[in-house]
Amino acid sequence: MVEFYEELAEGDHWGSWRVALGRSTVAAYEEEHSVRVLPGSTAHAMLSELGAQVQVEHVRRAIHRDEAFYATTPAPGSTDLFNRPNTQASLSKLLTIFRRDKEGSRWRPASARAFVKVERLLLDWFGAARPVTEVTRDEWRDLFAHLPHVPVGYTRMRAFAGLPLKQVIELADAMEEPPLRLSEKSCADYAIQIQSLLNWANKEEILPKNPAKGLTPPRARAGADRRRFETNELQRLFSSTLYGERPGPTPENGVYWLPLIALFSGMRSGEIAALKVRDVAVVEGVRCFRLRNVDALKTSYSARDVPLHPELLKLGLMAYVEKRRRSGEEELFPDIRPNGKKDRSSEFSRTFRKVLTAAGLTDPSLTMHSFRHSFAHALVALQVTLPVAEALQGWGAGKPRNMFAHYGGRPPISQLAETMARVSYPGLNLSHLHTCRNPTPSSLRRQFD
Repeated sequence: MVEFYEELAEGDHWGSWRVALGRSTVAAYEEEHSVRVLPGSTAHAMLSELGAQVQVEHVRRAIHRDEAFYATTPAPGSTDLFNRPNTQASLSKLLTIFRRDKEGSRWRPASARAFVKVERLLLDWFGAARPVTEVTRDEWRDLFAHLPHVPVGYTRMRAFAGLPLKQVIELADAMEEPPLRLSEKSCADYAIQIQSLLNWANKEEILPKNPAKGLTPPRARAGADRRRFETNELQRLFSSTLYGERPGPTPENGVYWLPLIALFSGMRSGEIAALKVRDVAVVEGVRCFRLRNVDALKTSYSARDVPLHPELLKLGLMAYVEKRRRSGEEELFPDIRPNGKKDRSSEFSRTFRKVLTAAGLTDPSLTMHSFRHSFAHALVALQVTLPVAEALQGWGAGKPRNMFAHYGGRPPISQLAETMARVSYPGLNLSHLHTCRNPTPSSLRRQFD
């Protein structure tokens, strides 16, 4: 294995491979193989970057995907490539050409990152060398049927290392504590990406038709995917060990703040996790979260200003922000690390699942996105207008739902701040977390004037 890594290090694409595969721990390799890797050796350097548990076949797959992702040369015509002598229309080649074609057009960074998961799923299910023309409709139907059983993040779990995806699912089913599976929405997203791939292959005359046309993953029972938090569940969460029972110094970690901000802003977890210190600013006299990070936004309409809820002021958020500002920090929550695809929310979601479990909230339909459902429900209870709700939640991508909002623009920030101040969760008591119990009237006037 070490010789293989040394060979890779001499290649032209080493830098991009390193980014794609990410870092690993030498200690894990030593424990697994009962060997000692000397510091400063070539093996030590390679293992620390590529990962201790990566098998050679996994390395080759990652390299193949990454070469396609970082390619800068113009993509050849798909038909021309597949018509070359002795060239088979393998699944691996199909994925490579599809990615190059999309990257040559207006493919959003988020879409490109999402497709990496689809690539891995298809390669693990069918095999990289499988000719795409030989995959039958029944095989595609079988894949779609198994999507709800795929463990979330199975590629990073040591228990599943090196196993085909079908065996991964069987092993997960046999575990005493089964891992979290793909949600209904995630399954639908995978299906949309796969259909897009096959429709493109049909248009490029690589496939005579889309063999999975009309196939969809099985739907979960109504309401089983994600739901809002009930008041007693919120109280239980914010009285758990993470939050304690008494007010103390301002917490210094994102795990503490993200659920609170999500509940009192309706922002997506990825939007919150990617906040910079400079993104907490005063806009027209109102303290706001300024969402401008393109990589963290779901759509272009998601770029918006979200006024800070008064409850966040009582919880001491501004003291936390100012401390980070004085220390010269750029990231608002530096402890929330991005994964290899620069996605912070997925890594945090796994941590939040442990927080929920520790609080005795084991219902899989409760996730970070449940806070967004709770906030939307609070807006409904206030009977706010659609333009205000869209402006606060970052809705409205594509065709506008409301022609007044389309021609008149978003409501003024002062109106959004007044609405935000009225959002409440009757019965929820967070006084034990308050570090600024009685904000001065002048500070509140500055907030909402």
